[in-house]
Amino acid sequence: MRVSHSSQQVRQAYKGFGQASLSMAKGFACGAVYSGVDCFVERARGSHDLNNSIYAGCLTGAALAYKGGPQAMAMGCAGFAAFSIVIDSFMSTGDKDVHKW
Repeated sequence: MRVSHSSQQVRQAYKGFGQASLSMAKGFACGAVYSGVDCFVERARGSHDLNNSIYAGCLTGAALAYKGGPQAMAMGCAGFAAFSIVIDSFMSTGDKDVHKW
């Protein structure tokens, strides 16, 4: 049985689509974990400031690196917290009440 050239292209496209979908799903899950933790921290602390992003970043990074052991969790915590600081500072509208140390 001979497979046409177009059906091979379709199979190849679906294979790439599946891999891309998995990558996007992982990114979405990472963002969902961070957002959930950020909301929880904000509610628990009762304030809306930059510290919430730091705590949420640290907890998220540690949780995502859980299988790698304590050293990986510490690196995940530090990396995610630093990234959260940079992004929050970059996205800040200049409102002094929102981002206070």
